[in-house]
Amino acid sequence: KIKYPLYVTIDSNIFIANKYDFSNESALDIFAKYVASGKIRIVLSDIVVREVEKHIQMESDKICGKLRGLRAEILKTASEGLLKQIGFNDLQWLVDKDLCREKSRKTWIDYLARLKPEILDVKCIDVGKIVDDYFEVNPPFENSEKKRKEFPDAFIVNQIQNRFKDKETVVIVSSDKGFLNSSGETGNFILCSALSELFDLINRHDLQYIDIANEINEKF
Repeated sequence: KIKYPLYVTIDSNIFIANKYDFSNESALDIFAKYVASGKIRIVLSDIVVREVEKHIQMESDKICGKLRGLRAEILKTASEGLLKQIGFNDLQWLVDKDLCREKSRKTWIDYLARLKPEILDVKCIDVGKIVDDYFEVNPPFENSEKKRKEFPDAFIVNQIQNRFKDKETVVIVSSDKGFLNSSGETGNFILCSALSELFDLINRHDLQYIDIANEINEKF
């Protein structure tokens, strides 16, 4: 059973899986609309915020590199003058790496503003517990080959656990099984591996509410 507003935290891999598509009617857009409706309140680790910003700029570098290669290939048979005459010079910014990075970053910052998140900083991390988990090989450190990579996950999970403890229900959305395992199944933690699972959870709750309301109306 859930109640609104529902606290939700989301891992950076969810943004990656959705290819940073913040356009209208995308999964991430629907997610933001749930926030606007008041059904969801977002809590994000500052690590996630910074990871997404880093990754979206890395993707812009890849796009820019491929477009530069394509432009160089085109110029083997066409002139700059021809490109200008038919309007392709207007796309010059696409091969400007710094400009692409800035536009990509702005896309993320604008979307983040729609989420209106509560951002958890490193002050609420219990480093001692994380170090204990590291040496005891507890999740997310159960795979020794990936220990270094899992430190950011451990910080994020620790931030969430310290923020919510056992007081409030929070949905954790991540496609990383190790991340979810380290979050643990508790009475107030609901684990989802994708945004679609979160949407299904909300829809099922709303349908149950409608059914109960209909039953009450029928009685009166």
